[in-house]
Amino acid sequence: LNLSDANYNYRIPYQMEQQEHYYVRFDFRSPAQYVEDHKLRGDKVLTSVRVVDHYMSHVDFIYIPEHLRAGILACGGKCYIWNKYPLISDQAEVKELINEAKDDLWFIIYLRRNIHRDSLDEYIQEQYPQNKVYENFDNSIAVYKF
Repeated sequence: LNLSDANYNYRIPYQMEQQEHYYVRFDFRSPAQYVEDHKLRGDKVLTSVRVVDHYMSHVDFIYIPEHLRAGILACGGKCYIWNKYPLISDQAEVKELINEAKDDLWFIIYLRRNIHRDSLDEYIQEQYPQNKVYENFDNSIAVYKF
């Protein structure tokens, strides 16, 4: 048994109830690294996963739904308190960005394993499976390209 192994580090062998008993860890770095390695000049990055921005050189927008915004606002409610990146709270605005994208929008979303997962994350998974370009090791975060 190697407890430093990624399987155990990200609690993969355990059922969700047991994962939650331990300190839950998610692989935030690899989705960020994937986008960093593949994005081109002029590409936009949108994320609903707040932590990945710490592993990236730049994020254009952070999607945080209205009900999860308490205590994380700055700039009069227009940006995220930790990095001042612009906030989007309206799903319609995100869908408009997707519709207007010309293979230049990266969207990082939560998958089934996270309490911050929003109905927009579900919508993206259901409507755009062909746009998924990366899923992290622990199946908690995916990257979509539009």
